[in-house]
Amino acid sequence: MEYLSLMLGSLATNCYLLKLGDGKCVIVDIGEGAPVLLRRLETEKLTPCAILLTHGHFDHIAGVEQVREKFQIPVYLHALDVPMLSDRNANLAYWISDSPFQAVQAWQTVADGQTLTIAQKDFTLIHTPGHTPGSVCWKCEDLLLTGDTLFHMSRGRTDFPAEAMPRCWNLSESSRRWRGITVYCRDTTRNPRSPLKKNTIQPCEVFNTCQLKKQKHQNHFPSSFPDTP
Repeated sequence: MEYLSLMLGSLATNCYLLKLGDGKCVIVDIGEGAPVLLRRLETEKLTPCAILLTHGHFDHIAGVEQVREKFQIPVYLHALDVPMLSDRNANLAYWISDSPFQAVQAWQTVADGQTLTIAQKDFTLIHTPGHTPGSVCWKCEDLLLTGDTLFHMSRGRTDFPAEAMPRCWNLSESSRRWRGITVYCRDTTRNPRSPLKKNTIQPCEVFNTCQLKKQKHQNHFPSSFPDTP
């Protein structure tokens, strides 16, 4: 699948434009900097059909409402992160940015393993809780977009406060669904503690680098992996 990527906001959050053909696209995550995204859509002559969210932290949803309202398109996410769409304390806006937060006014929830068909392309949600209760990865064809679940040789933090946090995701349980696909995630190896560094999108072979066991409320990557904010 052909795609474009942008880095939006002060944390340089990855935003993906997945091209569906006929000038249509799906957007995955929209952080601060919605005007930058809107200009890119205009330049590329793309019209979004939907917004898919990997989780509800401010740096991944700050620009969602502006784009949703302009194009009147659906927003999809896991139900456990819905409170973050309107609560700046829950989505860490108070900690991440001083910018005003525009709450998302409409959304639809998607369950683990559920597949959405958008412009004849299938997008499957894989629930990977830990970074947030409703953190997910989105699979389309041979691509997996991991949000802040997984970085290149690292992983997202799992120590943020959250109510009713389900047990952290288990790679061994997900491997059957992930096998044979390319994982697109953020490369933080140059300075893994600073998300402000410019990081390129890197494919990584998850099964050669991670050996995970089922754990609950604990960091679930090997301790040799660097923590990432």
